[in-house]
Amino acid sequence: MSNSDGSNKAPLAQADDWGSIRQNLLNHLSKHPQWSSSGKECNDFVPEICRAQSQTLASLRTVMDQVSRENTQLQEQLSMEKSTSTSLRSELEDSKEKYKALLTQYDQAVNAKELCLKEIQNHDTERQSSQDQRQTLADALESLRVKTAEMENVWKNKETHWSQSSVRQEQQIRDLMNRLTEANRLLKSRTGAGHYKESMEEAQNQIRLLRRRLRAEQLHKVRDDLNLNCRGEDETHGESQSIEMLSLKRDNVRLTVKVRTLEERLSGKTEELNGFSSQLREVQGLLHSNLSKQSHAVIESKSFEATIKKLQFEIEARLQEIEDNRTEIARLNDELNLQRADLEVERTEIRKERDRNSTLLAEIERLKSQQANNEKRLEMLQPMKQALVEIAKQRDKCQENFEVVEKKNQLLLSKSGSIQVQNDDLAKQLSEMSCKVAINQQKVETQTRWFNDWKTDIQGLGEEFTKQMAFATNLRLKEVKNISELKLKLAQTEKALHEQQIRNSKIDGVLQRLIYEVL
Repeated sequence: MSNSDGSNKAPLAQADDWGSIRQNLLNHLSKHPQWSSSGKECNDFVPEICRAQSQTLASLRTVMDQVSRENTQLQEQLSMEKSTSTSLRSELEDSKEKYKALLTQYDQAVNAKELCLKEIQNHDTERQSSQDQRQTLADALESLRVKTAEMENVWKNKETHWSQSSVRQEQQIRDLMNRLTEANRLLKSRTGAGHYKESMEEAQNQIRLLRRRLRAEQLHKVRDDLNLNCRGEDETHGESQSIEMLSLKRDNVRLTVKVRTLEERLSGKTEELNGFSSQLREVQGLLHSNLSKQSHAVIESKSFEATIKKLQFEIEARLQEIEDNRTEIARLNDELNLQRADLEVERTEIRKERDRNSTLLAEIERLKSQQANNEKRLEMLQPMKQALVEIAKQRDKCQENFEVVEKKNQLLLSKSGSIQVQNDDLAKQLSEMSCKVAINQQKVETQTRWFNDWKTDIQGLGEEFTKQMAFATNLRLKEVKNISELKLKLAQTEKALHEQQIRNSKIDGVLQRLIYEVL
């Protein structure tokens, strides 16, 4: 950039002296009017201006090339830094995942160790409880053996007593059977089942008689009516035919009325008979239920009397047995008290020996179990120790990777700072170049104004001077075109630099986020 600034100083100084050159030229022309016919000096002066403008354009082109090269270099650096940052980020994520996996493995190992210790403690407690249960079961077996021996003796005594009492009970059962037969006979005589049967048969006979009487009455009435009709026909046989027809009609009407009344009476009587038969059926059902109840009552009374007698007999036998048992129990209690005293002395001695032996055995078992548990724990802890050592190594590796990543991030931060400084310098240079371009534009405008003034001042110099003016205007148009192209290139470079600044800001944001995640 220093070379480009040095190369731009000469044409800029020349551009600053254009106003003074114009004034000197006007003064010179005013002093030498003979030059109005020829434009030799003008032809010599115009190429110098074009040469200065070409030099300024060349310097601007060199500056633009340098700026483009620097932009490409910056873009390459940014792409490299992006790739390095992505690789570092992937390494950081991998190291984080490894660290998390190691932490989970360490937690699993610690949990497995705690579970093993808990299982060992539970095994010890279960073993102690099983020993206590065995001791209690042994004591219970001893007590059961003693009780079974005592119960066997009592059972033998009861069997002898029951064999003696069974003979007496058989005799009493025979007496009870005789009494029951007598009671059944008396109950049958008291209940009067035959009387109920006779009353039922009498009621059924009465119903049959009533039905027969009703049928006989109905038949008798019908026969009487028929006889009356026959007699009336015989008496009136000699009368005229008209009277016979009337009497026959009247008799038919009377007979139909009588038949209907008889039918109504028959229906009423049949209904009464049906009601009476239903009542008789109800009475029969009640009689049957009463008979069944009486039979049940007889059976219950028989069973009740038998049970009462059995209970009385059993009570008497039990009272006798109780008295015998009391005497036997008193005798056995005396013997038991003597034996218990002897047994208590022996039991105390045996218990003391058992307690000593049990304590010694328990201590031996406890020591053996502790030794076995310690060996098992050592065997179980060996792989856990190895795993912990590996976990510690991997944790150290992760820490080293983390430190390396931090250093790389610091380098990236320093690089990003230097890139930011370079971008600031480039922005300043661009602002200076834009100022210079504005100055050049102003100078070009002054130059165009000077050319216009110079054209108006020396219109009378001749055809050659007009040709030179046309040539100068063509040069001016080319210069304007070149300046517009330069403006476009400058706008493009400004746009590219603005995009580069946006990219740099994005990269700064990404780097700050990476630094925040790392920290």
